Amino acid sequence: MKNKVGSNIRNLRQEKSITQTELADKVNKSLRTIQKYETGEIFPSIANIRAIAEVLEVDSYKDILDDAQPVEAIELVEEAINH
Repeated sequence: MKNKVGSNIRNLRQEKSITQTELADKVNKSLRTIQKYETGEIFPSIANIRAIAEVLEVDSYKDILDDAQPVEAIELVEEAINH
């Protein structure tokens, strides 16, 4: 389940009929960054998860993390703290 966060972003984005390019523009990230989020190459920071959740009109950024493995969630928090 290494890529559950990315899968959640992709599924939520597709449910809203938003392209990767549109999402990238709305959260001020490059298309390649969104692609990397969705494929699990990189994990978004907590701030970026919140921005993505806002664009995707989900109630909370927890919708993106809902099925993520606990280790992934810890890594995200640590990454946000370290930046």
